[in-house]
Amino acid sequence: MNDREILHQRLICLGDMMGDGLHLERDGRWIAREYKRVLKALYPEIFPKRNTTERDTAIVEWCKDNLCKDCGGKIKQTRKGSMRVVCTECGVKRQLKVRKHSNL
Repeated sequence: MNDREILHQRLICLGDMMGDGLHLERDGRWIAREYKRVLKALYPEIFPKRNTTERDTAIVEWCKDNLCKDCGGKIKQTRKGSMRVVCTECGVKRQLKVRKHSNL
């Protein structure tokens, strides 16, 4: 058996476990995480890379124009692609925008 066949078998096994509802139990969160990891390894085209350069430049411009509301210090983006900023002086984190997901 090659690696791809082993991953397919693992994906089927994890899918069966999820079908039985084991991933919903208290100690079953690892099943869903492992399923997603194996699925990404088998089919990377399902999970496209996101281009966050526009978002990052908009956050940088916003940070130049705004200061911390608590201490007046400079603000910077916490990590690439995120909508969260942190004050460099007092360490307060702020969420700039919350995306609402529909349940459709």
